[in-house]
Amino acid sequence: MLRTLFKSFKGGSGPATAAVSPDAAEPEAAPQAATPPAPGSDAAIALARDYAQRHPGLYEARFDLAQHLVAAARHAEAEPLLRELLDQRPAVQATLHLLGFALKAQGRLEEAIEYGRLAVAVEPFNPLSQLLLAQQLFLAGRCGEAFLHFRARSPNPPEWTRHLPLWEGEPLAGRRLLVWLDWGGIGDELMFARYVPMLLRDYAPGELHWNVLAQNRRLLSLLPGVTQVFSETTGLAVDCHIPLLDLPCLFGTSEHNVPAIPAYLRADPADQASWARRLGHLPGLKVGLCWSSGHWKDDPEFERDRQARSAPPAVLAALARIEGVSVVSLQKGKDAAQWAATAGDALIHDFDTELADMAQTAALIEQLDLVVSVDTSVAHLAAALGKPVLLLAAWNIGLFWNVQGHPPERTPWYPSMRLLRQQKPGDWRAEAARAAQLLGAWSRAGRVDLFGDPA
Repeated sequence: MLRTLFKSFKGGSGPATAAVSPDAAEPEAAPQAATPPAPGSDAAIALARDYAQRHPGLYEARFDLAQHLVAAARHAEAEPLLRELLDQRPAVQATLHLLGFALKAQGRLEEAIEYGRLAVAVEPFNPLSQLLLAQQLFLAGRCGEAFLHFRARSPNPPEWTRHLPLWEGEPLAGRRLLVWLDWGGIGDELMFARYVPMLLRDYAPGELHWNVLAQNRRLLSLLPGVTQVFSETTGLAVDCHIPLLDLPCLFGTSEHNVPAIPAYLRADPADQASWARRLGHLPGLKVGLCWSSGHWKDDPEFERDRQARSAPPAVLAALARIEGVSVVSLQKGKDAAQWAATAGDALIHDFDTELADMAQTAALIEQLDLVVSVDTSVAHLAAALGKPVLLLAAWNIGLFWNVQGHPPERTPWYPSMRLLRQQKPGDWRAEAARAAQLLGAWSRAGRVDLFGDPA
């Protein structure tokens, strides 16, 4: 998203290109390094600050400095500079975007929403303004209004569907409908998969074809009623299409009527039987653990977000030392090796190389009593299966966890999930200690009572 914000000002389109008046003196060129420093790096900030100081009246120079400060997550430092720019020119949309982004990052959601609304008012049909306002509203728990703006995000359909009309919720009358993912990753696709059975029930398309991520294909193929679930490019013959994440808006989802389905996904029975044999010998409560968010996007902002969602294994090692608990790793990919390197002698049962897709992971999860996970696809999968989940929710990051009118430890999206919300950015110690306290009590009781607190 931040990369898109950079382009919104520097890419040569939109109102920001008119920031310099026609009669302004031509400034000297901004300094160019042989290899430009990375956005938000100390070197980039130093160059931008020097140029802004030498040209204090140049709007673009000060905006460029503000961009680099935001890219470095120095939001409080960027804020007064952005406010000065808006005082000078109140309707520059890129500046409204960036200030809203900086305020959101500081947790000042009402102020961020105010500037998000201003940006939409300046250009109502700008998809970036709509998306940024939607994100601010999601974090504030106003998902009904958020989904309305989110639908205006301007999805980019696959090349082979661009000649097709967008389905707007009219009667399908036997028509062939394609559903596809345009935004988010594996966990988002699993979360909003709940709308596909609702679509089949309420609209009864003649055929429903579902284009999904490869990791989810076999699991989502188990949902009944779908004509085909595929992940490869195809010249499929259908009559209309809709992005998966448009369905909440189409169904009128708000904070008052989230479809709180206890379990809407299922694991393959043969896979379940295989994992039941393999895990049957583990004593006590069987607890799945996932400590790191997935590496699925090459973007500096995404990587900061991913790291903020992730918890160091050493902080969670105490969970594997609780008497009467067997911990099974649900961590996949290159972060799976972190446990052995940093968690000392805390025992964990690791099947990383055997979890080829989310269908295998689902079958393993079905053999567990509880899943403890950071905000990543494993948490969505476990809760969609109806398994008890303790979610370690990072401070002010997860878009969909806040829903107005619901207690902070509960989410209507997943009735079997309890949220342990991070109170201090970057510090997981309090949440890990709380998880250990709960798990210890449940171990002594011999069962998981997700919303029952130990004395």
